[in-house]
Amino acid sequence: MVASEKDPGLRFYLSREPLILALLSALAVVSFLAVSGLSRIYHAQQQSLGNRWFTRGAADLKARHFELAVNEFRSALLYSPDNYTYQLDLAEALIGLKRTSEAYAYLINPWERQPENGLVNLELARIAAQRGETERRFVITTMRSTPSGPATRKCNAGTLAWS
Repeated sequence: MVASEKDPGLRFYLSREPLILALLSALAVVSFLAVSGLSRIYHAQQQSLGNRWFTRGAADLKARHFELAVNEFRSALLYSPDNYTYQLDLAEALIGLKRTSEAYAYLINPWERQPENGLVNLELARIAAQRGETERRFVITTMRSTPSGPATRKCNAGTLAWS
């Protein structure tokens, strides 16, 4: 009799196990989709806030309110720390405040990523000129190519010469 009592319990469990497994799998899929959706919403909100602060900073930079622009660009960089445009405009606002050491620090990142960027090189050359570092040279690559390769300009503290 003991063996016959175990059989119905085991059959009941084995018949319910696939149902429980299916329910737990469905719960895991729904949870994954919920977390994925929330993550997308979070990143979209971060980008939106960064764009909002950047827009305010750009307006203040255009109005030559450099102190406000610096604060707003820094706020934008909190939401998007690797944004190239935010870093460039922050550096420009810092140059407007004559805080060239800070501007230089913000320009080095974009320069390391794109050393051929003319705007970054020009701003770095202006900082070098303000500091009196006339020995420092920055290479500006233009889109025009020559038979020997891309045409370059060397900017020696504000003077441009083809090389």
